[in-house]
Amino acid sequence: MKRVMAMACAMVLACLLAPVASQAAEKPGRYPRQAPTTAAYSPQPGATTTGKTDTCKSEASKKQRARLAAAGAKRQACTRPSTAREAEQARPDTLKRTLAAQHSKGWVPIPDLCWDHAFDGWWVTRDKACKIESKTAEVWDLRTGRKVGEVYFLEINYGYTDSSESTWGNQMVVDKSGGWGRIEGAQVQGTASCHGKCKVVEGRFPTQTLSESKPASGDWLLDSTVGANKRGNGHNEPRYIITVPFAIPSFPVTDSTESIRCDDQLPGQGPGCVVPSYDPDWMVSRTGVWSNFARHVRAAQESGLPGAPDGKPLTRLMDKRDRIRNGDRACPQESNGGYPRPDGYSCDEYPFRSTHQGAYTQSPRAPAPGRTFNWCKISALGPGTGARGWSACMIPKRENSSAGRGLLDFYNENRILEKDKFHVGMSH
Repeated sequence: MKRVMAMACAMVLACLLAPVASQAAEKPGRYPRQAPTTAAYSPQPGATTTGKTDTCKSEASKKQRARLAAAGAKRQACTRPSTAREAEQARPDTLKRTLAAQHSKGWVPIPDLCWDHAFDGWWVTRDKACKIESKTAEVWDLRTGRKVGEVYFLEINYGYTDSSESTWGNQMVVDKSGGWGRIEGAQVQGTASCHGKCKVVEGRFPTQTLSESKPASGDWLLDSTVGANKRGNGHNEPRYIITVPFAIPSFPVTDSTESIRCDDQLPGQGPGCVVPSYDPDWMVSRTGVWSNFARHVRAAQESGLPGAPDGKPLTRLMDKRDRIRNGDRACPQESNGGYPRPDGYSCDEYPFRSTHQGAYTQSPRAPAPGRTFNWCKISALGPGTGARGWSACMIPKRENSSAGRGLLDFYNENRILEKDKFHVGMSH
């Protein structure tokens, strides 16, 4: 019997620890800063990620259980998503308070977007991705084929980035919320491997007892392997096993993070990483220093042009020649037969010349009509509606230039690259 247990445990641990060669031992390191550039933005649902979260129903698990029973093993553990009834025992609010109290002990703070969307899949901002799930570890008697215990626990998978760093982080928390039967002494341990344009450089998930008073955790730092002037995506894949005394450990549970994109494609900015599934909003104040700019953008959107937060997005255009063509079509110079500029004013175009929806590059490429508004000081254009076309308006020159710099700052802070989606919204 001891030999059977040893062989089975060795096989499970081998599956768990296979990628450990790429994972360095724990050591002090500089984590991505926890001061997000997108803190004011509303979180959005994330993408569906891959992983193996149910090891109780898989054919491999069933066949393995039969082989172990035939060899004389007594019990085996497996892990699966909790039922709705089991999930009712989970206590996210209690765990939130526990983690907040233990922040000084090395926990990476879990943001509110995790707690606000517990049990609702991945939720993301431009620099954070989080998912909270309720899971159950079952303990089976291999001789009778009956379940003899269950452990209920919360799993938090949290990834975080820094738009000015090529290193990003991943933390996993496992917190026992209840259970019954032969579960005394249940433990969790794990490891991780990074797939795509990344590698694990620090971190561990050591063996820890599953307790209702002290959460278990693993955390990792990942470095981008993207080269100069390149971009690439990667995801970390934490994997862990649940062990119960005198039972064969569960097969590894895997749960990949959201895809993280790192790049070195923004001139003068250096490398950085973001969550690309999040489409950020550039919020412009209607009453601030860009009030005329905001008025034009709002009027253009209300006339049907894209880019509003509840409408079709804009997508960034980085080609310099096409940006010039967009500007020349929407705001031709007076010397080239274009619009006269009143003293102290310059021509503002929407959609922006730095987007694929600009006056020249919008699809289809056939010239679309321009429009303006009666307060915009452009007599050569008239009103218009609809999603096709563009708008031009004369606004104070300094304000226009300042708003352009603000748009560039938005691009850089959120690492908006070629064809990345974004919206423009209004604030008071």
